[in-house]
Amino acid sequence: MEKSYVSLDTKICIFCGKQFEIGIILDKRLKNTLEKNTITGIDLCPECTKEDYILLIEIDEDKSSIESDESVKPENAYKTGRAIYVKMKHFQKIFGTTSKNKFSFINERGYNKFQNNL
Repeated sequence: MEKSYVSLDTKICIFCGKQFEIGIILDKRLKNTLEKNTITGIDLCPECTKEDYILLIEIDEDKSSIESDESVKPENAYKTGRAIYVKMKHFQKIFGTTSKNKFSFINERGYNKFQNNL
């Protein structure tokens, strides 16, 4: 396939695995270095975004700065690299609470609690 100086910026849905386009990429030097599609990362696709999902991100409590109300600001969270998307109804059932955010930090105990309830 011929290369071009323009490519479709493509992501892969972390939930369903489909590829979806989010924009374009341009080689500023205008050299033909790009494939038709360039995969730039993972995210939720438009179809999966319609569902009510929350991203659970595991953090290391010992290396994170925890506020007095036991919350953690994103910039103060030491992320372990483990994360999982779940439907909000399952999050509510397992943890007994809701979240207005699209993500929530959990510690190792919370992560294991979720896995044990699958």
